[in-house]
Amino acid sequence: MSEGRAFLAGDAAHVHPIAGGLGMNTGIRDAAALGRTLAAALSGPAGEDALDAYGAERLPVASELLADTSRRMERVMAAVREPGVGTEAGLE
Repeated sequence: MSEGRAFLAGDAAHVHPIAGGLGMNTGIRDAAALGRTLAAALSGPAGEDALDAYGAERLPVASELLADTSRRMERVMAAVREPGVGTEAGLE
């Protein structure tokens, strides 16, 4: 979730289906993790080596978020496609 000295967080780092509404929470947690990582790099003995911790911490979270929201979106789309289920229910 970084390239050189540039770091990404939130929607800039992971775009996923909206099903589940999890994007804002993930973005806030990304920002908090990035803040901790930068503080550790600036004040800790590891220096710039600490910067690798951000991707190691947040990439698995982003991967699971994408898998979860993709599964949810598939269920929603399947329900909408089936007559009498999802948004079509009760329109007869």
